[in-house]
Amino acid sequence: MPGSSVLDWDTMAKAKHGDGSIVRRTDGRYQVSLMSDGKRTYRYTAPGAPRAVAVALLDAMKRDRDYDIPVPADRQTLADYLRRWLDEVESPKRRRPLAYGTRLHYRKHVDKHIIPALGHLRLDRVTKRAIQAWLDADTCGPRMIAHHHAVLRNALGAAARSGLIARNPVPSVEVAPVVTSERPVLTAEQAAKLFEATKGDRLHSLWVVALTTGMRASELTGLAFEDVDWTDRSITIGWQSQRQRADIDDPATARWVRVAPKTASSAAPVPLCELAYEALEQRRRKHAQERKPDWEFWGLVWPTLRGQPIHINVLDKEWYAALAKAKLPKIRFHDARHTTASILMATGMELGAVQKILRHSNERMTKHYAHVLPELSREAMRRMDAALGVG
Repeated sequence: MPGSSVLDWDTMAKAKHGDGSIVRRTDGRYQVSLMSDGKRTYRYTAPGAPRAVAVALLDAMKRDRDYDIPVPADRQTLADYLRRWLDEVESPKRRRPLAYGTRLHYRKHVDKHIIPALGHLRLDRVTKRAIQAWLDADTCGPRMIAHHHAVLRNALGAAARSGLIARNPVPSVEVAPVVTSERPVLTAEQAAKLFEATKGDRLHSLWVVALTTGMRASELTGLAFEDVDWTDRSITIGWQSQRQRADIDDPATARWVRVAPKTASSAAPVPLCELAYEALEQRRRKHAQERKPDWEFWGLVWPTLRGQPIHINVLDKEWYAALAKAKLPKIRFHDARHTTASILMATGMELGAVQKILRHSNERMTKHYAHVLPELSREAMRRMDAALGVG
């Protein structure tokens, strides 16, 4: 048994095999031991700690063993823990597996920022002071620092819940507030100018649908003709296109997949205004002329000329070219949803109706984008047509 101190067995009922044991040492600490994979692991409480702490520690060790999580060595570093934590949160066996983009986000912050700064520290010695000193000296912007803080908070929160550390020190660490600047948007007149300038362009209909519906880039590039209800004049957002790696660390394993939207509200039907409906009709006729026998990607509305989904980087490049053609200010395609919200809000449309169209989970997000009932959504589309000079 580890250590040379004399042991005084604490009064307790005879334990079953595999239950572990709690022993009170003469130096005032409790020794907790547990068999796992044929090896006995020992952990210790602080001197003078009550027996309840030892019981909680043993429970945590059992939980780790029973869920097939390795019991860490006393000198496990933060880097060791974070790599294991990433493997766990990325497991498809989880009840709620992380979205692919979230997994990439976590890995980026862990590998490029947290481990280089704090990874050498022992897990049980990652203190508020050490974290605060790192973030105070970090030269990244406030938003990036807030992301570092959030990822480390999630990781150490899991460590605290599993009993690996006494408590999560991250919530008490202070970070500068993120100031959200007002994003530039196109006015209704500028949007109409863009549509006029890009008539005849292959992606003209995509720009029209994007600015009149507020659909996200991945929803547009993943949209198939089967998702369009030509009778009801609406679109069902059932899928998004995404470029994913089979091995998250190997770019060579990337391939296109279709994934379901994150939330039920994201999958709600999207009404089409007259302008968008006519643009889609024209696109359907053009698509029939373009399609090749070897195209394999789901009957996409806007594939590349090779029949594959449009990569977001290519979409951004085409968007900036369209803005330049129309002699309009350069704004990100990601901010096209802001334009949709702002045009609808400018027509006097109720916030709740705009929320339904953009499929936000709450009105606070809609207000952020904008500086229901189906009929309200239809009215919003009629106002969209009027704002853009249609009808």
